[in-house]
Amino acid sequence: MITDGKTALPIHCDFLFPKSLSGEAIYTKKALIKTIIDVVKKMFPDKKITFVADGGYSSLEIIDLFITENVAFDARFHKNRKVEYKGGCQRIDEIKDLKLRGRQKQKTILAVWHGHRLWITTLLRTSKNGSESIVYLVSTYEAPPREHAKAYKIRWYVEKMFRTSKQSLGLSDCQSTQGKMQLAHISSALLAYAASQLEMKIGRFKNPENAIRSLREANKREFSARMARLNRIFAFRYA
Repeated sequence: MITDGKTALPIHCDFLFPKSLSGEAIYTKKALIKTIIDVVKKMFPDKKITFVADGGYSSLEIIDLFITENVAFDARFHKNRKVEYKGGCQRIDEIKDLKLRGRQKQKTILAVWHGHRLWITTLLRTSKNGSESIVYLVSTYEAPPREHAKAYKIRWYVEKMFRTSKQSLGLSDCQSTQGKMQLAHISSALLAYAASQLEMKIGRFKNPENAIRSLREANKREFSARMARLNRIFAFRYA
């Protein structure tokens, strides 16, 4: 999914099976991410793109891929990771320069991890019920702490996309046991989510649920007009 902080559009999906399930990995995590990088670069050749992911993608292999591809990357980082900083090797949750003081909500340092120069950020998160927690982020590019924090928070759009797709678009309701049919079903649900984003923009709705309600109430001609506009958004990737 790609977003500008307002509109969120799914652009690619595929299965990622563990070796324990398939016997042999059909598609490795690194290969899948490389495919997504290539798709995004082709779709947005003149735009600065930052990839944001959860902690499952902050491995040495994945970080090395983004550095090699010269693509900015932000992800959650495990607090027990040891990095080289000021001549020593320390766990990131024990580095004094990463401790927040007073009203600070984020703080960034430059460290080295397995030979890579990386920016480590402490982020203070506040939940809806007011409870606070500390998370650590890793980035492949230099920026003010608030920019790294802002980039990571955009991950909420990903969570929102999956929540809406499951609750309102039947993402997890496919009854077929065939892989191709499952993938087609998932792709269709995500395409429907893209349509809801377009409807949000046109109808100025506050959330995708209201946009989906509007699409369901539209007549056939209106709905066809909405879908036709997707062709211009997705460029060379046709529905």
